[in-house]
Amino acid sequence: MLTAGRPLGARAVTLHVGAGVAQPSGLTDPLLGPILTRRAALVEKVEDIKLRKATLTSERYMAKFERLIVELAQVSRKIRRRMAVS
Repeated sequence: MLTAGRPLGARAVTLHVGAGVAQPSGLTDPLLGPILTRRAALVEKVEDIKLRKATLTSERYMAKFERLIVELAQVSRKIRRRMAVS
């Protein structure tokens, strides 16, 4: 499918999951480390499920993908809040 002469999703290719949460250079909050580790694991799981999409039913893929994306959003929000406090 084309959108304004570009394939649908062309812009999405330039974005990545979890965008908007930068890795802090000087980690001073000891509680932030485990949250960042969890976020990295979730990003990896999202990328993995996207690679396995063709092997899953549509319903199973969407259920797994949605669960991961929601958790990733929640973890990213925790990171932003912790970084705002630090």
